[in-house]
Amino acid sequence: MTSFILLITTLLSSCVQDLDGGKEQQVITDEMALVTLSLSAPSSPVTRAEATATENAISEVDVLLFNASDNFIYRAHGTSIKDQATVPATDPDPDPYATKKFEVRLPVGTHHVVVLANARAAIAALSLPVATLVSGGASRATVLNSIAASLPAGDKMGKTNFPMWGYLAPVTIDETSSDIASIIDLTRAVVRVDVSLDTDVTNFIIDSVLLYNYHDKGHVAPEATGSGYTTATVYPVTGSKQEDTFIGYAISESTEPGKFLRTIYAFEAGIGTGTNPDRVQNTCLVVGGRYDGSNDITYYRVEFHNDDTKEYLALKRNHLYNVVIDEVSDDGWLSPWYAYTHESSNITVQITAWNDAGMNEVEFNGQHYLAVDKSHVNLYTGDPAGNPATYYQVVGAQTNYSEGWEIEIPTEFEDWLEVTPLSYDGSSGE
Repeated sequence: MTSFILLITTLLSSCVQDLDGGKEQQVITDEMALVTLSLSAPSSPVTRAEATATENAISEVDVLLFNASDNFIYRAHGTSIKDQATVPATDPDPDPYATKKFEVRLPVGTHHVVVLANARAAIAALSLPVATLVSGGASRATVLNSIAASLPAGDKMGKTNFPMWGYLAPVTIDETSSDIASIIDLTRAVVRVDVSLDTDVTNFIIDSVLLYNYHDKGHVAPEATGSGYTTATVYPVTGSKQEDTFIGYAISESTEPGKFLRTIYAFEAGIGTGTNPDRVQNTCLVVGGRYDGSNDITYYRVEFHNDDTKEYLALKRNHLYNVVIDEVSDDGWLSPWYAYTHESSNITVQITAWNDAGMNEVEFNGQHYLAVDKSHVNLYTGDPAGNPATYYQVVGAQTNYSEGWEIEIPTEFEDWLEVTPLSYDGSSGE
């Protein structure tokens, strides 16, 4: 009997000083192994061919090792970074950018493995030695909570080479090691915001989007707590919020006419509030555009909240916030500042928050999505390792559809295939 169990998994972590612990250091000259590591980059609910090549780009990799006591002992640079297709050649929509492979020379032993991509400048602030063994440095939580990336000059984040992180539970490396089988799932340290019009909105043209009260720094990893990590709350860098300041995006910067897709990226930000005067300090959008055929641009404040419940949303790392303008009923404010300092009016939006972590296959209709963490599974009549116990495959699923999802098993498979559960009613959210 073969069964499917559907689960949702998320990975996490997070920021500064001399963290080698001040211990005696020893240059490694032997007992090293050249190993190959595989990385899985996150996906988004868009056409993968359009986005993954840039959003999943990795130009540099750093590997941090921690001993059994969870103290820093070693840092190495990855080399020979390559894209690798991980799906069969018959897949009609292969994604060669979702998985990377690279080589790294590591000391033998059993280690906690942390991989940081596109974050070398942020790591440099810690003065962690490279290719040098440290006899018990700072704890993993201290190191990771001290690594923060900064916006580039001009305070506008690029569209590629985002800082990412991943973690591999203790793995043993010996002199014969060559390829570590476990794939390390990466999560981005950034938020993506898309802005578009509903297809029924024909009386408005988007001209610009401004992101107010952004953060100019962000932790590369989520907050580390002891030996674990938490995504229950966002983890913005203290003092990084740029209040009453915005980053502006013109429609000419977008990848598609009339909408902002894969254009606006930012570091995570805390949840907003609906009370004055604090409301003004929420991280928010100001949308500029032309209403009802006018040549004049007016501006509308857009809060990151659910329009129905007015529940405010935190901007979380590795999430996409899809902002769809449902209705524009009149002109907005005459300037961005007036829109920013006043309550939202004359505009209605729906915001879908999507978590990129671990979900690699996505169907998205502009409002609702259904995602699973793999496109293929191998089915066996028994455990391929020879164990007598019933063998099953695990598939993770996620949706924001209020009625959940349902699985239908073709009649010809009913006598040998079992799926548990067959449905989800959406009662517990995503």
